[in-house]
Amino acid sequence: MKLSIIVVSWNTSELLKACLESVRLNLSGKTAYEVIVVDNASNDGSAKMVEMLFPGVRLIKNTKNRGFGEAVNQAAKISSGDFILLLNSDAQLLDDGLETDLLPFISQDPTIGVITGKMVDPSNKPAPCYFAFPKFWNLVKAYTLDLLCKIGQDVRGRSINYYLQWEGKKIWEVDWVSGGYLMLRRCLLKDDEIFDQRLFMYFEDVLLCRKVQELGYKTVYMETAPVMHIHGGSAKKIKKETTCFSFESSRIYILEIYSDAILRLYDLMLRSIWYIFCISFSLASLGVIPRLKEKANLFFYLLKKEKLN
Repeated sequence: MKLSIIVVSWNTSELLKACLESVRLNLSGKTAYEVIVVDNASNDGSAKMVEMLFPGVRLIKNTKNRGFGEAVNQAAKISSGDFILLLNSDAQLLDDGLETDLLPFISQDPTIGVITGKMVDPSNKPAPCYFAFPKFWNLVKAYTLDLLCKIGQDVRGRSINYYLQWEGKKIWEVDWVSGGYLMLRRCLLKDDEIFDQRLFMYFEDVLLCRKVQELGYKTVYMETAPVMHIHGGSAKKIKKETTCFSFESSRIYILEIYSDAILRLYDLMLRSIWYIFCISFSLASLGVIPRLKEKANLFFYLLKKEKLN
């Protein structure tokens, strides 16, 4: 088996259907591949849809939502491809570039551990899919100012120079790429697992790419093989909860990259800022400005959930 494609879904039946149809349409019989779908206890008929319309897909039906990272690891344990592609259920392949570009390129260059292709939004505008590793202050900003209003991100990765050109296609070496469209070598799996089991969702891809590079492999972005990503197909259904999961995962990232002392500083700084935000927005809104009241509720929610473990 050359390629294993893993798709995790939670209540995204229609998006999942479009995703699987795009795989079937854009991969030919030239590549030996398998598709594994992990359904995280959806209540919208996702699992039944897969069984009826895609009988060749290997389906894991969880009885509870086990999160993105654990679900990916479930699929990885039963996969057999030399390379593994993680594809979000709200993403769709737009052409055959996965088979003609990404897979041949990573196969031919043993120094590459992780690769991704171009990502666009539903209006066909480029969507961020590769990033620089977050630093301490980036994360503080992400859970304070960025929750108020998006300040912007540096998506250039680690280098603005071409890694090389391959058959006229541009390739960049970057820090980390989105787990919504990520291919990696099977040899990089540890105990047949891809992600850190402690992470329910978010930051799995960041830590994975860090560990891949610590092992001496490159992470690259190839400006080809596009997918359309309808961002947040599952996550946007539970916005406050996903913000908490993201924050909890950021704590594990801080602990892995820095130290326990830095983690305590991180928690203290954020809690202090959240208290100030809650008091300020509550006083400013007085129930009159819904937007401010909504923000205050979010930070109150984070304060209650801060010590998820």
